[in-house]
Amino acid sequence: MGNSVKSGKTKTFIDLETTGFDFYGSSVIYIAAVVDAPTLEKPDSFYYKIKPTSLKHWKEDAEKVHGISYGEAMHFDDGLTVAKDLLEKLFSYGEDQEFWYHGRNAFDLKFLRAFFFMNNYGYYDLFKIFPANKYNSTLDLAKKHLQLKSYSLNNVCDQLGIELKHHDAMSDAWGSYHIYKKLINNNLTI
Repeated sequence: MGNSVKSGKTKTFIDLETTGFDFYGSSVIYIAAVVDAPTLEKPDSFYYKIKPTSLKHWKEDAEKVHGISYGEAMHFDDGLTVAKDLLEKLFSYGEDQEFWYHGRNAFDLKFLRAFFFMNNYGYYDLFKIFPANKYNSTLDLAKKHLQLKSYSLNNVCDQLGIELKHHDAMSDAWGSYHIYKKLINNNLTI
């Protein structure tokens, strides 16, 4: 099965960057995913950068986190196009997937559902597409396996020797993948 994290179910590691912290007011501007499917020899990755829906909810605090300026983001792709392409890409790996992120309170999942909702996908359908029981946190996994003072993505990656450019969605998605791989495949405990 190549370098697959685990045989069986496809695992998709998602990270995103936003214009703020309000699920239905702020915009998702960068979505990245690392997909490890049993049918793949090695994990695949892809990303989308999305034009914000308005300047009204653009928060300078969020910009300081991810480093993407409003001017830069205005040249990204339209959300309607990205939403359709993203769903097609995600489910080209199969319908039965586990989605993973690094965080608490399903922050990324809530933003992802809001992104699709704001781009003409019905809210009910989103629970079928992204059910809560198929969404897992590598933060929770790290807490189960590691004894650390902080379980932030950058700290867990640092402790496990994983290279990371924190708050770059693609790097963060790969960071989550590598945390999973190290903790599950090696049954690692520190």
